[in-house]
Amino acid sequence: MHSLPPRLAQLALLLTATLALGAMTGCERTNAHDQQHDHDHDHADEAATSSAPPPSPADGGYTPALPTFMTELQHYSQKLGYSLEAKNAQLAGFYMIQIDRVLTEIETHVATADGLPVPPYIRALMWPSLEPLDHAIDEGHWEEATTNYKALTASCNACHNATNHAFIKIKPASGEPPFNQAF
Repeated sequence: MHSLPPRLAQLALLLTATLALGAMTGCERTNAHDQQHDHDHDHADEAATSSAPPPSPADGGYTPALPTFMTELQHYSQKLGYSLEAKNAQLAGFYMIQIDRVLTEIETHVATADGLPVPPYIRALMWPSLEPLDHAIDEGHWEEATTNYKALTASCNACHNATNHAFIKIKPASGEPPFNQAF
Protein backbone atom coordinates (compact mmCIF):
# COMPACT_ATOMS: atom_id res chain seq x y z
CA MET A 1 0.00 0.00 0.00
CA HIS A 2 1.37 3.45 -0.86
CA SER A 3 0.86 6.62 1.15
CA LEU A 4 -0.77 9.78 -0.15
CA PRO A 5 1.17 13.03 -0.52
CA PRO A 6 0.73 15.11 2.67
CA ARG A 7 -1.60 17.71 1.07
CA LEU A 8 -3.83 15.03 -0.45
CA ALA A 9 -3.84 13.11 2.82
CA GLN A 10 -5.04 16.28 4.59
CA LEU A 11 -7.87 16.71 2.09
CA ALA A 12 -8.84 13.05 2.39
CA LEU A 13 -8.83 13.30 6.19
CA LEU A 14 -10.94 16.47 6.02
CA LEU A 15 -13.44 14.83 3.68
CA THR A 16 -13.63 11.72 5.88
CA ALA A 17 -14.15 13.84 9.01
CA THR A 18 -16.83 15.91 7.29
CA LEU A 19 -18.72 12.82 6.16
CA ALA A 20 -18.38 11.21 9.60
CA LEU A 21 -19.67 14.35 11.32
CA GLY A 22 -22.65 14.42 8.98
CA ALA A 23 -23.39 10.75 9.66
CA MET A 24 -23.07 11.18 13.44
CA THR A 25 -25.36 14.20 13.54
CA GLY A 26 -27.90 12.73 11.12
CA CYS A 27 -27.44 15.60 8.68
CA GLU A 28 -28.81 15.03 5.24
CA ARG A 29 -28.33 17.08 2.10
CA THR A 30 -31.24 17.74 -0.20
CA ASN A 31 -31.75 19.25 -3.64
CA ALA A 32 -34.34 21.91 -2.83
CA HIS A 33 -32.09 24.88 -3.23
CA ASP A 34 -33.17 24.60 -6.87
CA GLN A 35 -36.55 26.09 -5.94
CA GLN A 36 -34.90 29.18 -4.47
CA HIS A 37 -32.33 29.71 -7.20
CA ASP A 38 -33.12 28.44 -10.65
CA HIS A 39 -30.65 30.88 -12.29
CA ASP A 40 -32.62 30.89 -15.53
CA HIS A 41 -32.51 27.11 -15.81
CA ASP A 42 -35.98 25.96 -16.76
CA HIS A 43 -34.82 22.72 -18.36
CA ALA A 44 -35.93 20.10 -15.90
CA ASP A 45 -39.32 19.34 -14.46
CA GLU A 46 -39.61 21.32 -11.21
CA ALA A 47 -41.19 18.34 -9.49
CA ALA A 48 -37.98 16.37 -9.99
CA THR A 49 -35.98 18.90 -7.97
CA SER A 50 -38.38 19.81 -5.17
CA SER A 51 -37.55 19.06 -1.55
CA ALA A 52 -36.73 20.97 1.62
CA PRO A 53 -33.82 23.43 1.46
CA PRO A 54 -30.44 22.20 2.66
CA PRO A 55 -29.43 23.16 6.19
CA SER A 56 -27.44 26.37 6.36
CA PRO A 57 -25.26 28.08 8.95
CA ALA A 58 -27.85 30.86 9.23
CA ASP A 59 -30.40 28.46 10.74
CA GLY A 60 -27.84 26.52 12.78
CA GLY A 61 -27.57 23.72 10.21
CA TYR A 62 -24.60 21.79 8.93
CA THR A 63 -22.61 23.11 5.97
CA PRO A 64 -20.17 20.76 4.25
CA ALA A 65 -16.55 21.71 3.74
CA LEU A 66 -15.38 22.69 0.27
CA PRO A 67 -14.13 19.17 -0.67
CA THR A 68 -17.66 17.81 -0.16
CA PHE A 69 -19.10 20.44 -2.48
CA MET A 70 -16.35 19.69 -5.01
CA THR A 71 -17.23 16.00 -4.93
CA GLU A 72 -20.84 16.93 -5.73
CA LEU A 73 -19.72 19.14 -8.62
CA GLN A 74 -17.56 16.39 -10.05
CA HIS A 75 -20.42 13.91 -9.79
CA TYR A 76 -22.93 16.19 -11.52
CA SER A 77 -20.39 17.29 -14.12
CA GLN A 78 -19.68 13.71 -15.07
CA LYS A 79 -23.38 12.93 -15.36
CA LEU A 80 -23.84 16.11 -17.41
CA GLY A 81 -21.19 14.84 -19.84
CA TYR A 82 -22.99 11.54 -20.32
CA SER A 83 -26.31 13.38 -20.74
CA LEU A 84 -24.79 15.53 -23.48
CA GLU A 85 -23.33 12.46 -25.19
CA ALA A 86 -26.84 10.95 -25.20
CA LYS A 87 -28.32 14.26 -26.43
CA ASN A 88 -30.76 14.16 -23.51
CA ALA A 89 -31.71 17.83 -23.06
CA GLN A 90 -34.00 17.26 -20.09
CA LEU A 91 -31.38 15.30 -18.16
CA ALA A 92 -28.59 17.71 -19.15
CA GLY A 93 -30.78 20.58 -17.94
CA PHE A 94 -31.34 18.80 -14.65
CA TYR A 95 -27.59 18.42 -14.11
CA MET A 96 -27.01 22.07 -15.08
CA ILE A 97 -29.44 23.02 -12.31
CA GLN A 98 -27.54 20.83 -9.85
CA ILE A 99 -24.19 22.35 -10.84
CA ASP A 100 -25.69 25.83 -10.52
CA ARG A 101 -27.06 24.95 -7.07
CA VAL A 102 -23.76 23.61 -5.77
CA LEU A 103 -21.80 26.60 -7.09
CA THR A 104 -24.32 28.91 -5.41
CA GLU A 105 -23.97 26.99 -2.14
CA ILE A 106 -20.19 27.27 -2.33
CA GLU A 107 -20.41 30.99 -3.05
CA THR A 108 -22.85 31.46 -0.17
CA HIS A 109 -21.38 29.19 2.48
CA VAL A 110 -17.63 28.90 1.84
CA ALA A 111 -15.92 32.24 2.33
CA THR A 112 -12.37 30.92 2.33
CA ALA A 113 -10.45 27.70 1.83
CA ASP A 114 -6.76 27.27 2.53
CA GLY A 115 -6.55 31.01 3.18
CA LEU A 116 -7.98 32.01 -0.20
CA PRO A 117 -11.33 33.72 -0.81
CA VAL A 118 -13.55 31.25 -2.66
CA PRO A 119 -16.45 33.35 -4.09
CA PRO A 120 -14.27 35.48 -6.41
CA TYR A 121 -12.87 32.33 -8.05
CA ILE A 122 -16.39 30.95 -8.56
CA ARG A 123 -17.54 34.25 -10.08
CA ALA A 124 -14.50 34.69 -12.32
CA LEU A 125 -13.89 31.14 -13.48
CA MET A 126 -17.05 29.07 -13.14
CA TRP A 127 -20.13 31.20 -13.84
CA PRO A 128 -18.88 32.46 -17.24
CA SER A 129 -18.57 28.84 -18.44
CA LEU A 130 -22.16 27.93 -17.62
CA GLU A 131 -24.15 30.41 -19.72
CA PRO A 132 -22.86 29.33 -23.16
CA LEU A 133 -23.29 25.67 -22.20
CA ASP A 134 -26.81 26.30 -20.94
CA HIS A 135 -27.70 28.13 -24.15
CA ALA A 136 -26.32 25.35 -26.38
CA ILE A 137 -28.37 22.77 -24.46
CA ASP A 138 -31.50 24.94 -24.76
CA GLU A 139 -31.01 25.22 -28.51
CA GLY A 140 -30.13 21.54 -29.00
CA HIS A 141 -26.73 22.43 -30.45
CA TRP A 142 -24.98 19.28 -29.27
CA GLU A 143 -21.53 19.89 -30.80
CA GLU A 144 -21.46 23.36 -29.28
CA ALA A 145 -22.72 21.96 -25.96
CA THR A 146 -19.92 19.38 -25.96
CA THR A 147 -17.33 22.06 -26.70
CA ASN A 148 -18.75 24.24 -23.92
CA TYR A 149 -18.81 21.27 -21.54
CA LYS A 150 -15.08 20.79 -22.18
CA ALA A 151 -14.62 24.53 -21.50
CA LEU A 152 -16.48 24.09 -18.19
CA THR A 153 -14.10 21.26 -17.30
CA ALA A 154 -11.15 23.49 -18.24
CA SER A 155 -12.60 26.17 -15.93
CA CYS A 156 -12.60 23.66 -13.07
CA ASN A 157 -8.93 22.95 -13.70
CA ALA A 158 -8.11 26.67 -14.07
CA CYS A 159 -9.69 27.25 -10.65
CA HIS A 160 -7.69 24.38 -9.18
CA ASN A 161 -4.50 25.82 -10.68
CA ALA A 162 -5.26 29.32 -9.39
CA THR A 163 -5.94 28.03 -5.87
CA ASN A 164 -2.85 25.84 -5.47
CA HIS A 165 -4.75 22.61 -6.19
CA ALA A 166 -3.29 21.86 -9.63
CA PHE A 167 -2.85 18.26 -8.53
CA ILE A 168 -6.64 17.87 -8.88
CA LYS A 169 -7.28 17.43 -12.62
CA ILE A 170 -10.84 17.00 -13.83
CA LYS A 171 -11.51 15.46 -17.23
CA PRO A 172 -14.69 15.30 -19.31
CA ALA A 173 -16.83 12.21 -18.92
CA SER A 174 -15.79 9.45 -21.30
CA GLY A 175 -16.20 5.75 -21.83
CA GLU A 176 -18.95 3.60 -20.39
CA PRO A 177 -20.92 5.43 -17.65
CA PRO A 178 -20.11 3.94 -14.24
CA PHE A 179 -23.65 4.60 -13.05
CA ASN A 180 -26.65 2.31 -13.05
CA GLN A 181 -28.53 4.95 -14.99
CA ALA A 182 -29.67 5.32 -18.58
CA PHE A 183 -28.59 8.59 -20.12
